Amino acid sequence: MSVGFLLCCFLLMERVGMLELKDHVLSEARGNWKFILESVGFDHSVLDGHGRPCPLCIGNDRFAFTNRGGDGSVLCRKCNPGGHLTRDGLGAVQWFRGCTFPEAVTEVAQILGIDIGKAEEKINEVSILERVAKLKGVTPDTLKRFRCHEATRFEREDNRE
Repeated sequence: MSVGFLLCCFLLMERVGMLELKDHVLSEARGNWKFILESVGFDHSVLDGHGRPCPLCIGNDRFAFTNRGGDGSVLCRKCNPGGHLTRDGLGAVQWFRGCTFPEAVTEVAQILGIDIGKAEEKINEVSILERVAKLKGVTPDTLKRFRCHEATRFEREDNRE
C-alpha cells in the first residue's frame, strides 16, 4: 500500500471527524447565531436583518444578517461577488475573524460551552467505516466490497508490496 494512499485515508478520516463535529456544533447553534456573532465581534447593530454597513468593507448598506432558517447566514454584496453568495454562521465567523474552518468550529463550540472532547468521544462511538460510508453516501457493505476494512487511526501495514 502506498504512502500516498495511506495519507489520503488519514485525511479523509480527519475530514469525517471534523464534519461530524461541525454538524453537532451547527445543531446546537441553530437559533443562537445573533449571540454567537456578537461574541466573535460583530456589532449588534448590524445583526438586525436590514441593510447595514459591512463590518469588513464598510459600505453603506451592503451587509445584512439574513439568518435563513436560523443558520446564521450573512451577506455582503461587495465581499460576496455577485451578491448571491451567503455564508452560514460558521462561514461568517471564518470570514469575519479570518480563521480556518476548524478554528471557527472550535470557537463556536467554546462560545456555546460544548465540550469538544466529549463531542468527539460521542462521534468516535460510530466506526470509522460507517462514518466514511455516511460521508460518501454509500453503505459500509459497499466499502467492504472495495476491500475497505476497519482500522485504527494509526494502523500501519508492515507487509508492503
